[in-house]
Amino acid sequence: MNDADDPSAAPIGGPSWMRHGSAAAAPGASSAPAAIAPDRPVVAPLGPPAAGLRPATPPHVYSRHGASPLPHAALAIASVLALWAARTWAVRGDVEGDRDTLRVLNEIWFTVANLLLPQDRHQDLVSVTKATVVFGLAAVTIVAVVLWVARLGRNLPLSSTAFGGGLALAGLPAWWTLSLTLGAYDGLESERIDLLTRTSLGLAILTAQFLLVRWALLNRAWRAGGLPGDLASILLWLPELVPWAMFFGSSVVTLAATADGERPETFWMPTQAMTDWGFALSKVCMVAIGVLLCVVSVRQHLGMAQERAAEAALLDEERQRRAAPEVTPA
Repeated sequence: MNDADDPSAAPIGGPSWMRHGSAAAAPGASSAPAAIAPDRPVVAPLGPPAAGLRPATPPHVYSRHGASPLPHAALAIASVLALWAARTWAVRGDVEGDRDTLRVLNEIWFTVANLLLPQDRHQDLVSVTKATVVFGLAAVTIVAVVLWVARLGRNLPLSSTAFGGGLALAGLPAWWTLSLTLGAYDGLESERIDLLTRTSLGLAILTAQFLLVRWALLNRAWRAGGLPGDLASILLWLPELVPWAMFFGSSVVTLAATADGERPETFWMPTQAMTDWGFALSKVCMVAIGVLLCVVSVRQHLGMAQERAAEAALLDEERQRRAAPEVTPA
């Protein structure tokens, strides 16, 4: 083959647009046989998309499979109020029922009550029947709150900001109180090594839970409602952390420095003010968290309603455009 040969006659080689005859072919033309290839380039017709294709919709902030969190919020709030009322009712009256059973139930309730909210005062339940009602409502409350928070997390698209009930169960209860409440119902005097172990464990759990779990949970819950300034969520847990960290930290330092039953006078000592501030700020922070969840629930409900209304209007407009008769220009 030389320079005079037609490259279209070669089995291979040459530009693809020259392989079926250089006289009629040009760059961009189809390489299909003449019986199949059209005489002019194929241009996609303008007009509505084919039936069955979904039109473009605006981006969704919330999941298409989400649901309004208001029913979950109503159930959780109602269960909290019912538990508070039942607990007030269950500590009044004369002691009834088997006292040994009641003592065991009160020991368990002492731990559960502090898990739900650290308490500076504790009152015993006065009967087995009332204790059973309180325990049942406590279980309902825990499940309802976890499902509420999980609903808020599942209403978000799958991303790094989504969360579920597991994060709520790990972040909201005061797990660090277990080191002080388990086995301490009778209030008996404990040995120094026991107190040192309890306070050290409590400090470790407190720090891990607040800095690793509760911070992440509340920050994501804040953003789940589209609220600006998500760093402000720190104010929902930091005030509670400070006095309790001071109490546990000073207790560990004091107990570690104590020798032969003598308490040092120059060390960082725990004070009553630390625990008073701790109990008070625990209540304040828990109420603030409840307010945040309520605000996020309302904003999600309204936001999802707006998104679905906008999408429904767009789909309706698309259906009307497809149903309109096609006008052919003269």
